[in-house]
Amino acid sequence: MNPLGMWTSLRSNISSYVSVLGPRFVSLVWVGAICVIIWMFGPRLPYGGGYPLAPVRTRLIAIAVVVGIWLIYAAVMWLRQRRRARAEDDAISESPEAIEAGETREEIAALRDRLRTALKTMRRLAKRRFGAAYEYPWYLMMGAPGAGKTTLLTRSGLKFPLGDAEGADPVKGVGGTRNCNWWFTDRAVLIDTAGRYTTQETGRARDREGFLGFLAMLRKTRRRQPINGAILTLSLTDLLAQDPEERLRDIRAIRQRLTEMEEALGARVPVYVVLTKADRLTGFGRFFDALGQEGRRQVWGITFPYGEAEETRGPTASGNLADVFSREFHILLARLNTMLIERLQQETDISERGRIFRFPAQVAALHDALREIIEELSSGTGSVSEPLLRGIYFGSATQERAMQPASVPGVPRTASSMNRTYFVERLFRDVILGEAALVARDERVGRRQRIATTVGTAIAALIGAFFLASWTFGYMANRQALAAIDTRLAEYETLTNTVPVRDVEDQDFLRILPALERLASSPDAFDTVEVGPVPLQRAGLGMDRRPRIEGGHATAYSRALGAYLLPRYMVALQNVLKDPETSEARAFETLKHYLSLAGLGPIDRDGLLAQSERIFAELYSGAGREATRVALQDHVTAMLDKGTLPVLEIDDHLVADVRETVEERSPARRVIDLLSVREATRSLSDWRAASVAGPQSGDVFASAIAGVRVDGLYTQTGYREVVIPQLGFLAEVAASEDWVRGPGAATRADPTEIAMEAIALYYSEFERRWRDAIANTTVAETDSLGDAADMMSALASTSDPLGRLVRDIVAQTDLTGVADGEELSLAELPIDPTAAPDPFGPLRRSLESKNGEAGNDVDALSALTPLYDEVFQQLNRLDMPDPAAAQALASENGLRDAAQSLMAAGRQLDTPADTWVVTIAARVAEASVGQARAAADRHWRARGAAACTRAVSDRYPFSAAASAEVTRSDFIAMFGPTGLFQTFFDEHLAQIVDTTTDPWTFSGGLSGPTADVTALQQFQRAAAIRTAFFPNGIAEPRIELSVDLIDIAQDANVALFFVGSARAAFRQNLSDGTRLVWPPDKGGDIASVMLLPGDRATAPTATGAWAPFRLLDKAKTTPGNDNRFNATFTVDGRSVTFRITSGSVNNPFMLPALSTFRCPEGF
Repeated sequence: MNPLGMWTSLRSNISSYVSVLGPRFVSLVWVGAICVIIWMFGPRLPYGGGYPLAPVRTRLIAIAVVVGIWLIYAAVMWLRQRRRARAEDDAISESPEAIEAGETREEIAALRDRLRTALKTMRRLAKRRFGAAYEYPWYLMMGAPGAGKTTLLTRSGLKFPLGDAEGADPVKGVGGTRNCNWWFTDRAVLIDTAGRYTTQETGRARDREGFLGFLAMLRKTRRRQPINGAILTLSLTDLLAQDPEERLRDIRAIRQRLTEMEEALGARVPVYVVLTKADRLTGFGRFFDALGQEGRRQVWGITFPYGEAEETRGPTASGNLADVFSREFHILLARLNTMLIERLQQETDISERGRIFRFPAQVAALHDALREIIEELSSGTGSVSEPLLRGIYFGSATQERAMQPASVPGVPRTASSMNRTYFVERLFRDVILGEAALVARDERVGRRQRIATTVGTAIAALIGAFFLASWTFGYMANRQALAAIDTRLAEYETLTNTVPVRDVEDQDFLRILPALERLASSPDAFDTVEVGPVPLQRAGLGMDRRPRIEGGHATAYSRALGAYLLPRYMVALQNVLKDPETSEARAFETLKHYLSLAGLGPIDRDGLLAQSERIFAELYSGAGREATRVALQDHVTAMLDKGTLPVLEIDDHLVADVRETVEERSPARRVIDLLSVREATRSLSDWRAASVAGPQSGDVFASAIAGVRVDGLYTQTGYREVVIPQLGFLAEVAASEDWVRGPGAATRADPTEIAMEAIALYYSEFERRWRDAIANTTVAETDSLGDAADMMSALASTSDPLGRLVRDIVAQTDLTGVADGEELSLAELPIDPTAAPDPFGPLRRSLESKNGEAGNDVDALSALTPLYDEVFQQLNRLDMPDPAAAQALASENGLRDAAQSLMAAGRQLDTPADTWVVTIAARVAEASVGQARAAADRHWRARGAAACTRAVSDRYPFSAAASAEVTRSDFIAMFGPTGLFQTFFDEHLAQIVDTTTDPWTFSGGLSGPTADVTALQQFQRAAAIRTAFFPNGIAEPRIELSVDLIDIAQDANVALFFVGSARAAFRQNLSDGTRLVWPPDKGGDIASVMLLPGDRATAPTATGAWAPFRLLDKAKTTPGNDNRFNATFTVDGRSVTFRITSGSVNNPFMLPALSTFRCPEGF
């Protein structure tokens, strides 16, 4: 019993069955299985939240793809096999050695044709088109010339199918040579090599090259298994006839051939040693003559156990395998000796008995020679592996009986041949061919195949495990999911038991929301339940029950929405219609949805969803209720998408009242209303100034910019993506809404006219919204140089908030850029979008690129960057901790010049860019003046305010009712050319005050309305006082005045006007002017008016340093031109009028600055 032989035989049979079916047939079985899985289980395979293989068409496409891939694979394999078959045929049927040997081309062609005919016949017998002969195991016959290889093959019991077609002889002379014969049998291909290949006694170099070339051809033809075994034939006649040295030489030559074979083929090939011509041993024929046909077919020899053969590899292998041979050989001899007595008893011929008796001894005599052969053939070294010697066997294909002795009666002395075969058939069929799979393949090819086999097995195992786990987990998950669904449905029933479904009068959506949430989320249990490591949505593979559950759930959910949500939503719509604050546009829209939900008109899904979103936002406002609003909106969406809604009754009186209100709502206005509630409109992003200006917008613009926005509908994107594409459609919708207005509504208007009117309304609203947004975007205040520096730093940076904002305004307000004629023609628009008005076109044109200094185009906003940077640099110079240094730098006027340049550049732009840039320049100037003003404030409060208050406050002439007077010295100290006000102004205010304006302003008119100029006005009044009282910069105050008599009482003869001791005297009808001076040169501080005749004591008189001013305060004054006025006095009931003319247009007596001047407290 040979277990290895049984296993290899079974493996060979399985391989032969597979080869009969063919790999394409096996792959076709797999394809069929895949197609069945797709068709049967595809509809229940979830992927990406859906079931893509549920439609029949999708499954048919998937099956067609699989079959197409298989057809491509089959075609590729067919072409590869065809090329390989041709290459193998050519390799077998062609050999350059034939030409070298002198074969004629005609003979080569004839042999090639015969071989190809044989291959064709072999394919027909194997029922395969390509590679049929090469699917059988191949064996190499080796042995010395005359060793009986050919005879052994012909008597092996194998069938030669080509014998019927091509004659009894094998196909010889392959490729035009006679170096080897190819035997095609029903179970194997046997290659009978020439004996000279084995011994290489003559023509050594040629024989060696021929043998190695032949092996190379085998490896090229069958890379995985060049051959399945080598049959080494040794003639017992030669072994017995040769001397030990000659025998050893031949065995070593054979050993060398085996080594060359393994190296050339790259495989460890099983070697079977067959001792032929065993019939030449004396008594062989008579000893086994009694065996029947079945007995002669058995194996007679020694098969080395495969395990032991592997263990014996190594430097000592030959000795170990030789010991195994000796042990088994003695067992074989013992068996012969056991048979000897019986055979001697059966033989009646005495002479034959002698031969039978000597036969075991002759076999025993072979032991030493055979052991030596085994030792040589199984020898190996550290660098050369020993051959895989599988066994040594005796065999006899034919028997040549020796001449018979004359003493044997009845038997003539003739030579005869016995056509019996001993111990060959089962040796080939069971042992050699049974171990066809034993060959150790090419190590590299074998390694790749082992890896491929391992990987394939692992993948198959993983797939199987995945399917099993998926089905198991899917079943368990389905059970849990169904249990969870039952729980949620029970909760739903409990929550809806007390909820009315008829005569609903409330809009309490919170009452029904929990129940709807439970019902809607029931199928979600399939998503939340997970069993094991494989999620349900990726597992199950046909076990998922979700589609079946979802079918019934959709029906129940749709009914619940119609029973619980719809009535309450209708109540909410009614409440909107009843609200007196509801606008006409919203009333029309709400009425439309109210009627459509009652089945009286088509449902506008987008508009209704927008309406519901607004209603829920009003009912449940606040960030904390956002989830509630989203959930209710989802239910409304589902209600509109799930199917037919139940018909509900409506409030006819309410409908009639609302129709009266909205009857005059024009269709054009309705188009705008519809545009604002479209789903595409709601998906638009609003334009927000702060986002556009960027993260530094707060450095440039006031905080109100955070709330500046324009609805997405009124942007360029909204115009192009919503208004233009939907205008025509919505015009038709508005034209068809007569049913909303009621039966008495006007006839349907022309949609084109409606579209034209609607677009005009849109353009008007577009411009209004943008102008409002721009008006609400103001420049930030700058309270300090630091704020101004931050503003200019942001403007001079690459983020430039103002530039970004202006450019985006220009882009968003450009509605004339839709110029794709082909798209417009396809859209069949009722208007020409390119003809849209362009209210901000002047701004766009003012920003057009201009040629810069380097020849590069620079737009107007980019041209401002250097100006921003210059202002920023000047601000950095002024923003110093040392006030004196900052004041010194301020005196250079660098910031003022930079700000004025920026302002001039800003005025070249158009609204709103010009306003923003000019305001920014003013803000910067305010900040710079503010610092200087702060320094002046500190100095004034330190030394000016108190001195002014002591000298001036509550003193005449600055306070008319005051009895105390400003002394001349204090007046000079305050208002003189070198007085406090002039000195302080020169030191602290001269560089930051523009005295060319009236009133005075800071920094050449750059100050804004927020600048405090109260103190500056007092300095302007002080300057007016100085000019009036200190003409031409004199050190002392001096007033020259001319007094003329205008009118005098009839009973008075003389009028006198005294200033000090100087007087002006006038007689009746004499009015020549008299020149007077204040302060008077002599006469003291007195002034008076007298009429003669009259009493001096009763005459108007004033004393003190400001006597003329006090005297004039007692008169009635009438203004004349710039430097003169009339003063009328009453003296003892009589009147006199003088004309007083000042020496300058700055008349001190009529100077407003004297009465309005107050000491400034600070700046």
